[in-house]
Order: sequence, then C-alpha cells, then structure tokens
Amino acid sequence: MRLNLYPKSIVALLALLLAATAAKAQIQPKTAPSSPPATQHPILLDVVVTDRAGTPIPGLHQSDFTVLDNTPPQAITSFREAVGVGPGADPPVQAMVLVDGYNNTYHRLELLRVQVVKYLRQNSELPLPMSLDLITYKSQSQTEPTRNGNAVAESLDSAKLGLDPIHTMDEWVAFQKNIAELIKKEVSLPGRKLLVLLGPGWPHEMGRDERLQAERNKFLFENIIWMSTMLRQARITLYSVDFREAVDHSTNYQQFLKGATSPQDFSLGNLTLKVLAVQSGGEVLNQSNNVDESISRCLRDARVYYTLTFQPEPGSPPGKYHDLQVRVDKPGLIVRTRTGYYSGPDSEEDGLAPFHNFSLR
Repeated sequence: MRLNLYPKSIVALLALLLAATAAKAQIQPKTAPSSPPATQHPILLDVVVTDRAGTPIPGLHQSDFTVLDNTPPQAITSFREAVGVGPGADPPVQAMVLVDGYNNTYHRLELLRVQVVKYLRQNSELPLPMSLDLITYKSQSQTEPTRNGNAVAESLDSAKLGLDPIHTMDEWVAFQKNIAELIKKEVSLPGRKLLVLLGPGWPHEMGRDERLQAERNKFLFENIIWMSTMLRQARITLYSVDFREAVDHSTNYQQFLKGATSPQDFSLGNLTLKVLAVQSGGEVLNQSNNVDESISRCLRDARVYYTLTFQPEPGSPPGKYHDLQVRVDKPGLIVRTRTGYYSGPDSEEDGLAPFHNFSLR
C-alpha cells in the first residue's frame, strides 16, 4: 500500500460541502436569478435495468427506453448496450471500495475487514479492476486498481484500520478537502466507476448556528451543484453498504431523495450517504450481515448496462434542478440511473464554480 494525501474516495466530498456550515466568508453566490441561460452539454446516463431479483437484463433496444426531463420526453441522441466486464469491455468499469474509518467503530471495522477479505479470497480473479481505499482522519492509503483479489486481500490484511471519528468542525474541514483532487482526477479518466462505501455514513449535523443558517445554505446549494455535476461527469455510481442495523432507521433517508431546488429547501439530510447513493443510480444495502454478498451485488451492475445521451432543452437558467426519469417499456423491470441534474456548465473551465476555501475563524 502507498500513502496518498488525496485518497480516491467519495466520502470526503460530502465533508467538503459541510465545511460551509460554519462559513462566514462574504462571498456572493455564483448563481443569480438574473443570470442568462447557460449552454448545456449533452447529458450522458449509465442505466442499469434488472429483474426483481437484481439480475441485469441484456438485449434491450433504444426504442424500449423513454427519458423524461422535468416530465417532457426527450429525444435520445445516442444509445449503446455496454458490457463492463471481460475482453469486450472498452474501457472496463472500475470498482473502488472504500473502508470508512471516520464513522465506523473498531468492532465494525474488524468485521468489515473479515467480510471484505472473504470476498477477495473467494474471487482471486476479480470481475473488475478494483482499488481499495482506507481512510481515517489522520491517514489515508490506497491500492492501485487490479483484478488480483489475493493481492488486494493481502494489503487489507496488513493494513492498520485506525478509527478517528469526527467531533469538531475543524475535523470536518480535514475530512472534506481530500475529495477535491479525487473528483478532478476521476472526471478526466474514461469509463464508469462503481464506488462501494463500507460504513454507516456520516452524521447529519455538526452543531447548529441559526445566525449562519441562511448564509450557509446559499454556499451549500452552490456547492451541491458542483458536486452533482462533477459526479455525473466522472460517471460515478455510489453504493452504501453496511451491516444490518440494530435499530432500523434504514428508510429515514427516503424523505430527502428529491433533489434540492434552492437554498431555501436545502436540508443536511440531502447530503447523507444513502441519499447520494440513490441519486447516483446506486443502491443502499444495509439489510444483511453478509457484506461480501453485498459487494458482489454492487459489482453485478457492471455486467450489462446501457449508456444513452440526450440534449437538454435550451434556455434553462444556471443552477436549475432537473428531475430525471428513465423508463423501459417492459413489464416487471427495474431501472436505476441518476435521478436529476443541474443546468449550467459542465466543468470549471466552462464556468462551473469550484468549491471555495472557507475560513472557520
């Protein structure tokens, strides 16, 4: 394993957003009601279609799909059935497994180690190139992508799984800044990425300050737009994998699944791991104690999927949230893909506002 100051993990992205909760910087939001309509690049979607047992369905055609953007159907401008594994994969889908040392307990970390090693030993030749990230408050380490399951297992067996829970806003700052470089790097890399995050997720609140709430929400909403766009551009699908919860709060996140449309309707619940997973087209898997089986289920999404694009209608102001639905004209099938996007530029070079460095003093 090699140390990496900027680990390949999506979990720190959330914290980069949350640093704004205590921000007092006097920076005006980039998005204003008077802004002219933005040029919107074509929207690319990776779509997984399964039966009710979760088995991917091959052989569908463009005519079977309908894309709804804020309800009106859109013309599909390109369509391809993709195979993410094997010699026909071009480029292959990459799996990134992240063991979260921020929000787990020692006991859960050791259970996760056992379960992940079990999966890796049983799959000495992994179906996808896989990297393994271990992230704590004080250190991060990462393996290079490989299909050698035994090599990844040996790295995990020898790793020290430290535990550094976040208690202060300064720790949130350190937690969040690791992700900025990750997102930029992943956007530049071709292909689809499946990010499997092992852990319960992160807390909703790090203290309250009503005086800062309105200002905080403006900054957070601007950065949510950045996050959503960059994840879409990087083609990252997120999966939340954890053990069965002793107290079942597993459905609480569902009230936040609808995308935030303005600073006024923003809630920190919009930024929880489970919400981000569903919005990216992934799954929440926390009803089993067999984490190794959950990992297998996540990677199954790479077997067969569909890539399609459409051109959004012009004239939408920057920062407007668009609800997305993809339907398949076949009974009994389940469709998963991104659930929305924000109109506007697709990159910092095109004018998309990056995250700001906020002062907590």
